[in-house]
Amino acid sequence: MKTFLEKKITIKGKSSSYGELLLACVNNVPKDGFTVEEMQERGRIVDAVKTAKDGKIKLEDADYERALVLVNFMRWAVMDDEIVNFSKDFTGIK
Repeated sequence: MKTFLEKKITIKGKSSSYGELLLACVNNVPKDGFTVEEMQERGRIVDAVKTAKDGKIKLEDADYERALVLVNFMRWAVMDDEIVNFSKDFTGIK
């Protein structure tokens, strides 16, 4: 089990959070669309974000590994240090 802090941030003057950035990665449509298996895998990550308690997102190890791939391959429409910090914090979970 991996625990990730739900940090509140501001990107280009707009309030956001690490959970919202993670959801952006999870909901990013692959080039060829989603398979049902991918929908199920990603759905578990979405559920973890939605059910976060006390500012902590808890992911099963396999779901974290899947999310890690999605975060690493995400293409962002803006450049912002908060996105870089999110990526470093997420990829650095032990």
